[in-house]
Amino acid sequence: MSAYWLTPLVPGSGAILGSERIRLQPEAEAQHFRRILTALHPRLLLSFKANLLLSDDALLACGVDELPFSLDNGEEIHFTTGDMELSHCAEAYMDRLLGIAECQSLLSLLDKDTFAEPVSSWLSLMIAWLNQGYHVMLLQEEGT
Repeated sequence: MSAYWLTPLVPGSGAILGSERIRLQPEAEAQHFRRILTALHPRLLLSFKANLLLSDDALLACGVDELPFSLDNGEEIHFTTGDMELSHCAEAYMDRLLGIAECQSLLSLLDKDTFAEPVSSWLSLMIAWLNQGYHVMLLQEEGT
């Protein structure tokens, strides 16, 4: 089973996952949330597998079997040159994220108050992050 994490990207870094990320659960509501956003724009909230975040130069592969960080620890996760460097796959994913203004414009088409909880709260959080200048991504964690 997969877990999905709504995750802010710290402005100006492109490689720091914000500490406020939240796990989208229950699963049925998480899928509903994803369908709503996909209907607005297919790239509004693309998922990305967390195990593909790290560069693995030794194998020239994209991804690792076990993550050296925890998504549920409530701390920022920094990707820099050295210990934890982004994979080329992750860099390409982040380059394809829609712009903040475009995301805000698309989300303004929704009346978040018409959705039941927790979808309404997730939409509010996503809007708040965008208003603070964060990009927003969805990380998929396998086997949780």
